[in-house]
This record gives sequence, C-alpha cells and structure tokens, in this order.
Amino acid sequence: MTVRIINCLSIFVFFTLAMQSLFANPTTVGPINQYETLRTVSTETFMPEGTCAPVTNIQVEFFPPDKAFASWDAVPNVSKYFIRVTDANQTTILDTVVYQNSLIFNGLVPGESYKITVCYYCEANNTPVCATMVFDYIIIDDLVVMMTGRPCDCKNNAGTDGICPSSGSFYYDLNEPRVYNVTLDDASKLSFLVESGTVKIVGNCESDYKGMDTVSHGINNLPLPYYDLGAAQIHFHGTTFCVSGIDVNTITYCDIERKSESDERKMDEITASSVLFPNPFSDVIYVQTDELHDYTGTTSVLVYDAAGRLVLAQEVPSEPLSSGLFEINTSTFWAGFYWVSLVNNGVSLTTKRMIKVN
Repeated sequence: MTVRIINCLSIFVFFTLAMQSLFANPTTVGPINQYETLRTVSTETFMPEGTCAPVTNIQVEFFPPDKAFASWDAVPNVSKYFIRVTDANQTTILDTVVYQNSLIFNGLVPGESYKITVCYYCEANNTPVCATMVFDYIIIDDLVVMMTGRPCDCKNNAGTDGICPSSGSFYYDLNEPRVYNVTLDDASKLSFLVESGTVKIVGNCESDYKGMDTVSHGINNLPLPYYDLGAAQIHFHGTTFCVSGIDVNTITYCDIERKSESDERKMDEITASSVLFPNPFSDVIYVQTDELHDYTGTTSVLVYDAAGRLVLAQEVPSEPLSSGLFEINTSTFWAGFYWVSLVNNGVSLTTKRMIKVN
C-alpha cells in the first residue's frame, strides 16, 4: 500500500545506589543517565519498596510545529519533579526541575521517537521514584493523500487506552505507519493515514470530512487539533485520539509499509520539480520524463476525480523520449479538479491537485 500526497505523533528501570545522588542537590536534576533502559514501551514505573507512591498516568499532547505538553498524576505531598526528555539516540532534549505536575517543551521532530522520564525523591527510603513514557511525535495536518491497495477496508480493531473526559468516549491508540478507518453510528466516515510523523486524510475513501480546526479539549483543556465530520469531531491527543458528538460504530486500521530514507529523499526531490503541467489543463497533461531518469521499473500516471475515483491509469514509456515529454490525453474529462499522481513501482513520487478547464 503506497501513498500519494496532494497539497491540501523501561519499562522497568534499574537504579544503583548511586542514583540517590540524582536528588541530592535540590537545584539540579542530576545524572539521570545512571539508570539502564531494559526495554521501551508506552508507560512503565519503577518504585522502590517502601511507602512512596508511584508516578502514574503520564500523558503527552502535541502542538505543531515542535511542542508538546506533558502531564502526570500529582503525587501527594510532592512539590518537585525531575524531568528528562531524550531522543532515540539518547541525546538529551530537556533536563530540568518543575514544581507542578506538568510542563511544555519543544525541539521535537515529527516522526521521531522520544522518551520522557519523570522522577521525584522519596524521603521515606531515600530513593528516587520514576516513570518513563516512550512516544513518537505526530502532528495533524489537513493534507489529503491518495492511496493504492485497500486503504478503505481495514480489518484490525484499533486498541483503546482509557476514557477521554471531554467526550466520554475511548481513547484510541495512534500508531504509525497505519491507515485508520472510522465509522460512526450516524454512518459518517473518515479514513486517515499516520506516516512519517504526520496524520493526513485519505482522499480516495468515503469521507464526511469538513475541515480541520482546534478546540479546548482533554484532561488539560488544551487547544488540540480535530477533524470535523459535521455532527462529530475526531480529536487528537498526541499518541491517542477520541471521537465526540456521535458514538463510534467501528474504528479499524491497516498496517502499511514504512518508506525508506531513500524513498523519502527521492519523493522530496521530485515533488520540487515541475513534472506534471500545465495547471490548469485542457486536453492534455504533460509529464516531464527527464526528471525520471533515476527511476527503474514501471512508472505510471494515475488520475483521480474530486470524489477519489480512479479515472485514468497510464504507464509512462521507459525508453527516453526525444521531446522529454509524455502526453496524457484528457479531452474526455469533465471540467473540475483532479488529483494527478506519478507512481514508480507502487511508490508515490508526487501528486498534484490540477484543474480541468474547457
């Protein structure tokens, strides 16, 4: 299953006695890296034996372009927490002390994985109590993508992770790379893709999408992004999402293949080139084949109408053309806008929203 973009987010940790020095100085965080990560999953806690309460319910909600809001349940009689955020290479993004059970931090990159560690000092037994959460930074966009395969017919039931207090509905896990199919009790539908740290609408699935906006929502009443379906909204909470307005009928997902770095680089290069023109077009769309010399295998042009229906699929000749241009006959197309995609071996190279005029 491939994507075509149209312009339009250890478990148990082991502490040595030396970890006590982490909290010895009340003005610094100390060497949090003295613990060893045994594995990485969502949220795990380590609590020494004694009377100290654990750090629980770490939540991370995202704000584009690079910010996140982290919160956790306040521990009784604890006024100071030690926070560290690291990326997948163990580079420290944040290392600080806070005097409340939340903070905002930045410097995050969409699609990258991060770990937040929250600790406090337990005076009852002179040891730190910590919890960690690993998350991918995901942003929400109103871009539309067209996909091959069967993106509208996913079969796996999406996992849930608690109840959203604003809507009373489940939190659903938001993982990548995946396509999610959402169907509500009023028969409204929306499918969206989560890939490379960005959520986008799938344009060639049945959709009641009205637009994207933000609204105060969730535990912390923050201005979070949502997709508008008219009577319902899909709200995004960073690593989860929920639905308000209409009850959920089904939410399913399909796993898709993650694009390689070389594929990403090729798409970036060709997207910047004028390979599909003119726009608006009348009877012909031209493909600038000189831009395709680095690609082997089969390259095709796919054209979708405004409703996401495939109206034309034509293979681009593999041999060089003297003019460097390949013509797509569009004389029979109705006036209106179309999505025109260039695909190589099933991988999207570029997609444009193009207008047909008489």
